[in-house]
Amino acid sequence: MPPILQLAISIFSVIPRTSAQGLHTIISALAFENTSSMYKDFQKGNRTEIDSLTSYVISEGKELVVAALTYEKLYKELKEKSK
Repeated sequence: MPPILQLAISIFSVIPRTSAQGLHTIISALAFENTSSMYKDFQKGNRTEIDSLTSYVISEGKELVVAALTYEKLYKELKEKSK
């Protein structure tokens, strides 16, 4: 089994369905200013992890024959904006 699939299964098997609302509450309470390091790097014009992270999801999707259309679109758009 590919590592990405193992990771997804392990994450979702640990979080009970009943805690989904609790998770939503916690995430909703986070400040709007909280952003990922990749987004901060992108805003500053610094090099990002787009190639290593997003392209990995795309390639794993292709290997598993799972469409990753949103990731492909995101990857293409971010690569264009970072030129």
